[in-house]
Amino acid sequence: MEYQIRKAVLDDAKGIAKVHINSWKSTYKGIISDEFLSKMNIERGIERWKGRLKNPSEKYQVLIAVDDQQQIIGFIDGGQNRGEKDKYDAEVYSFYLLEEVQKQKIGSEMLRRFAEELRSNGFFNMIVWVLKDNPARTFYEKMGGKYLEAKCLEELSVEEVSYGWKDIRELTKEIS
Repeated sequence: MEYQIRKAVLDDAKGIAKVHINSWKSTYKGIISDEFLSKMNIERGIERWKGRLKNPSEKYQVLIAVDDQQQIIGFIDGGQNRGEKDKYDAEVYSFYLLEEVQKQKIGSEMLRRFAEELRSNGFFNMIVWVLKDNPARTFYEKMGGKYLEAKCLEELSVEEVSYGWKDIRELTKEIS
């Protein structure tokens, strides 16, 4: 499949919101309540992403993957760690690919490029939190992420686990 990875711009908000919602509905069916998934709303998603994309900075990055028709098929966003900054300075906030383009090395390339962006903006290491029952969790293990800890995500009544890379330069080598 032909695809391109680039930084997201404000006009990408709708496409990102669609991928976000569609990915949640396909990935988390049976993990998160149907009631919660059915309440996901494209208009709220677009507004949320417009808010995130409005003020780009080196402390927050959004990369997207687009197909040959320039349709968004995946995204990754993150930046400064929202948790314990003394252990990991950067964090992947969200990372989703449409189900039909998974397992085609697009995710590996996106994660590598994201790590490069973080590194160029002064970040040295990175953490990601993933739902424990998410089948894509093994992706981070294959990419060299080390299991760190688990915690309960109370608002969704599910458990999350974290993976970390002490040096994101190793992550880019691992994926290459």
